[in-house]
Amino acid sequence: MANLYVAIYSFTLSLYMLASLLYYLDFKDDGAGKRLLFYAGLSLKGAFAGLSMLMLVRLLAYRYFPAYTFYETLLLLTFSASLILIVLQASHHRFRQILFFTLPLVTFFLFLAGFFPWEGVELLPELRSFWPFLHIFTIIGAYAIMSVAFMASLMYLSMDYLLKKKRRLYFMERMPSLNTLDNLNYILVMIGFALLTLSFMLGAFWADRVWGSMWDWEPKQTFALVTWIVYATYLYFRIMSGWRGKSISLLNITGFITIIFNYFVIRFIFSSNFHVFF
Repeated sequence: MANLYVAIYSFTLSLYMLASLLYYLDFKDDGAGKRLLFYAGLSLKGAFAGLSMLMLVRLLAYRYFPAYTFYETLLLLTFSASLILIVLQASHHRFRQILFFTLPLVTFFLFLAGFFPWEGVELLPELRSFWPFLHIFTIIGAYAIMSVAFMASLMYLSMDYLLKKKRRLYFMERMPSLNTLDNLNYILVMIGFALLTLSFMLGAFWADRVWGSMWDWEPKQTFALVTWIVYATYLYFRIMSGWRGKSISLLNITGFITIIFNYFVIRFIFSSNFHVFF
């Protein structure tokens, strides 16, 4: 089991790295033609299939969906973000440039997973319920969407800076327009915020059933609320005040920083009764 698992993980990570390299070459030299892009897309889909197999192996071995340990949430984060990138590339040819920026981050998530224990855990009976799984699935899905939105904001700010400095580099003609990036950002944040809100509701419902309390102000809950407030502020200013461009992109980046802080720093510095694994 261990040897098979390590082999699938290593092969999958190698395909993600290969896909990142091929998208970089496609980004660097558009003259490479469709063949290079074809192999890049094929590598990404192969990596996605390998990751799906990795998660299936865990499901069969441990008899629970891999979403409860920190290692498993990184797999789920990689899976969700990869799916978003595949959909984006299929939707419009110009969105393939987003993969050049975002796929290395997604690859890093999977690479980082290799530094954490991969063995499964014995779940408490209350964790084997459908509700905690749905709670974790929706919040990791929200994090994945916000990761792509974060990279889209960085693309926007980079393009905006180059245009204002009147530095038109060779690749800019193939990039999505600033308006396209701004609208994509808005759509992604809306979907991610909806999933984040749903995750809050599911977590509160489950906690109330199991522990008799919907909210306990533990560190991870509290900082998740901070994240929710930042993205709610983003949507408020975007919809009600018409904020666009640089200001709203910076606000989006702030929201993603709170996600990273909660997902990594809070998880490993502050003890938690409810989020003992993730």
